[in-house]
Order: sequence, then C-alpha cells, then structure tokens
Amino acid sequence: VFDEYRYFEPARSFNCIEFKGQKIALTICEDLWNINDNPLYISNPMDVLIDQKPDLMINIAASPFSYTHDDERIKILSDNSRKYALPLLYVNQVGSQTEIIFDGGS
Repeated sequence: VFDEYRYFEPARSFNCIEFKGQKIALTICEDLWNINDNPLYISNPMDVLIDQKPDLMINIAASPFSYTHDDERIKILSDNSRKYALPLLYVNQVGSQTEIIFDGGS
C-alpha cells in the first residue's frame, strides 16, 4: 500500500509557505516521525523549516486506522509541537480505499 518510494524522491530543500500573512511549515505524514531516538529518515524537514521561523506546523497524512497506532501518533505529534514550540494542525484522510480504513475526521 505505502510504496511512495517507488514514485517519489525526498526533497533536497525545504521551504515554508505563506498564507494570509502566516508562515506555515507544511509536512507530509512521516516527515514528523523523526522526532525520537529511532529516526526513519536521514533528513528531518522540521529541523530545516524551524530556522525559517514558521508560525504553525501543518502535517497532512493518509494514515490507516489502527487500534494500537493512535496513542503513538498522538505522542509523536505532541512531541513535535513541544520540541519546536509551535502549534500543530494534523489532517488525515477520511474514508476507505479498498480494504484500508482511514481515521481522519472533521
């Protein structure tokens, strides 16, 4: 299901976006999962984006529902918000795709 690596390469640079006068650090799903002792990737986009002094982090994702995954996800997102001292807006896909259920909401 998650085979992005077959179609995408990691960005070589990271830049905040501006919207209505606010500087936003926009990250995608596992970009924020490098927070703890077991990083998933070599580069951490937020370590670069924080130098651009964003007002807000937004993380967009398509993470499937899991009974055991929710607490870990909340901890990782909270850890990022604390580490970078920024509010964090998390947006997850809603609905289903074949046998996968996504637990986003509104």
